[in-house]
Amino acid sequence: MKMPRFRLRLMGVFLILLMVSAAVIGAEKKKIEPIPEATPIALGPEGSKPVVFQRVASKIPVGKNVGTLYDGILKLPKYQYRWGTDVIVDPEELVLDANQTLKACGYTVPGGDNPLFDTGQEAKATFQLGGLIADFLLETYGALAGNRTEIIMTVEWQLFDTLQKKVVYSTTTSGYGKAPGISGEAITFAFRAALKELLAKEDFVALLRPEEETAKAPIWDKAITIVTSKGKGFKLPDEMEKVLNSTVGIRAGSTVASGALGSGDGYILTAEHVVAGVEEVMVILKSGLNLPAKVIRTDPGKDLALLKIPGSGYQPLTLALGGRA
Repeated sequence: MKMPRFRLRLMGVFLILLMVSAAVIGAEKKKIEPIPEATPIALGPEGSKPVVFQRVASKIPVGKNVGTLYDGILKLPKYQYRWGTDVIVDPEELVLDANQTLKACGYTVPGGDNPLFDTGQEAKATFQLGGLIADFLLETYGALAGNRTEIIMTVEWQLFDTLQKKVVYSTTTSGYGKAPGISGEAITFAFRAALKELLAKEDFVALLRPEEETAKAPIWDKAITIVTSKGKGFKLPDEMEKVLNSTVGIRAGSTVASGALGSGDGYILTAEHVVAGVEEVMVILKSGLNLPAKVIRTDPGKDLALLKIPGSGYQPLTLALGGRA
C-alpha cells in the first residue's frame, strides 16, 4: 500500500524545517555577546603624570581562525576569517585613537594635537603605555543576515616608567565593538572599549595621579638663593675631567640631554626645551648615580630651566667670565 502523497509532502516540509531550525540554532550559538563599556575614573583638573600611548602589537599567530562571516536570512556561516591575512590591524590608527582617548579622559599626554607633526614632546612622557592584542573574535553579517560587524578584543596592557626603566603595571581587559556593514571600524571601537576598561581600574589610575606637591601651581615670585662656587674657572682642555664631574645627564622620558651643577646643594641649569611639559626628570651623575630632579623654574624665552636634586656636597661648575675667575 502506497503512502498518500500529501503525507510525503508533509514529512518533507517537516525535515526541511528541522534542518533550518538546527542551522538557525547553530548560528545563534556563535553570536558574540556584547560587553558593557566601562566608565573611566574621573581625574581632577590637574590631569595626570605625563603619559603617552606608545605602541600596540599582537601575539595572535598569523593564519589563526579568528571569526566567521554569516550570510542569508538563516545567518549561515559562509567564510572563516584568518588573522594577518583577512584581518589586518593598523597600529598607527590605534595608537592615535588611544592618545586621543587618554586626553578626552583627562590624562596629561605630552605633544600637540596635530597628528601630522612631531613636536618631540611625546618622548618626554614619564610613563609609556602599550597594548598587546592577546585574543580576537570577529563576526560579520551580510546584508540579509543583519549587515553588521561585531568584535571582542582582549588586550594585555603594560605601563612603563621611563625614569625607573621598568614595567610598573600590567593587566588584561576586553572590549566590545560594533559597526554597521562589514567594517574595520569595529576594531577601533573594541580597542577603545578595552582601554576604557583599563582607565576604570583604581590601581592603574593611582599610579598616574599627580602627587599633591606637583599638582599645585609653582610660586614663581618666591626668590631662590643659590650659593655658587667662588673658585677659579677651569682651564680647557687640560681640566676637562673636572668639568665633567660638574656636569650631569638628564633623561626626560626617552629624551636625553645634559646640564651643569650650579651649586653644591643640587641646583642644576639646563635648557628649557629639554624639560618643557614635564615636572620631574631623572638626573645621571658622572658616578652613575641616578637621582630624581624637580623642575623648579623655566624661562622659554631664554631657553633656560632650573632643576633641583636631593642632597648636598656636589661639585658645582665654575666658569671664568671675561678672562677672570
